[in-house]
Amino acid sequence: MILLIGPHDDPHVKLVENAVQKLGFDALTLPLTGTGSSAFDWSADSKATGLTLQLNGKPRQISAVFVRHPGSGIDAPSRNQQHYTATWRNCVVSLVMAYPDVRYLNRASVDRPLHKLLVLESASRLGWAIPRTRVTNDLKSLRGLADDNFIVKPVLGGLAAVALPDALNRFPREVQVTAVPAIVQERLRGPEYRVYCIGNTIVPLMIKCNPSLVDYREAQTKNEVLVETEVSLPKKTLTKVRQLGAHFGLDFFAVDLKTDKEKGVVHFLDLNEEPYFDEVDNVVDGKISKAIAGWLTQPHRGAKTT
Repeated sequence: MILLIGPHDDPHVKLVENAVQKLGFDALTLPLTGTGSSAFDWSADSKATGLTLQLNGKPRQISAVFVRHPGSGIDAPSRNQQHYTATWRNCVVSLVMAYPDVRYLNRASVDRPLHKLLVLESASRLGWAIPRTRVTNDLKSLRGLADDNFIVKPVLGGLAAVALPDALNRFPREVQVTAVPAIVQERLRGPEYRVYCIGNTIVPLMIKCNPSLVDYREAQTKNEVLVETEVSLPKKTLTKVRQLGAHFGLDFFAVDLKTDKEKGVVHFLDLNEEPYFDEVDNVVDGKISKAIAGWLTQPHRGAKTT
């Protein structure tokens, strides 16, 4: 039995559930809709050889688990929602980690938070070009750079990047430092790429949008963003993407890249270990959800993924 857990309205869970069922495997989704939404029961048993859960009154032998966490930024749940989804996650992931035979994406990185600055510095040390980057709350020094050649984004992520002048305009001139630092980076003009990796499957995409947008997530309509599947990234770049994921012990992740138009150098921007893929999955004929389903339904962790 493949167990899927996530917010009740999360399209990613449904995509993976459908893909698992098309492979001929049983899948059960526990939607996180509130207290008592699903009957869940586990009993400690030192003699147990596998993970067995009572789900909605029925015993289920669990072979793999897919967990989708609530969003961040504008998609972040309420405080109450955060509490019970965090409780569900702690409960399920703790049990998954106690049973090594249960397949779980990114198991090796569960206890290794992928903070943006750690990832950026690690990518640089692994040979990636990165944009010129500062992390600062010193507005006085930034006002000397107040042009469209720099962007600002939060250290914790979750929100779109903004042009440096727009970020500075949020503060009166007399404010010299902000309460928390932010990431300030050179603005690259593209093209921009997102590369998905699921096991041995790699799905590179090119993202095109109005050049006036700092971040394609600012687009007001889907028509403002064009995703192209015919991508000509060098093989060595895709190899480096795999190497970066392996460095962090990831089975499923996406890497954001952007090219310096003047020099043609591909720069590393960010890595996400739980990327959104619901909209682009339709563009690539379900290749991402199919790869996740294929990974989850492999008989053991050492099996070759598709």
